[in-house]
Amino acid sequence: MADVKITKQKQRPAGFNCPKCAFFIEVSIESLLRSENEKCPKCQTVFTMNRDESQVALEFLQRLKVAADNLKSSG
Repeated sequence: MADVKITKQKQRPAGFNCPKCAFFIEVSIESLLRSENEKCPKCQTVFTMNRDESQVALEFLQRLKVAADNLKSSG
């Protein structure tokens, strides 16, 4: 049997590049669920989420958070 080398790649955190200054804005599931706004730390541009139009995505994120929390507590 051949040796298999498993390497853990460094994952980039979730987020997006600011369209105004291109700074990477890290966004967590928790921040998306609790806040309507994200602010670019570099240029201070404020991004507002339309929670009504994002309801399906927010429900999915809530289920994902519960599942991740369950995994953390079981392991």
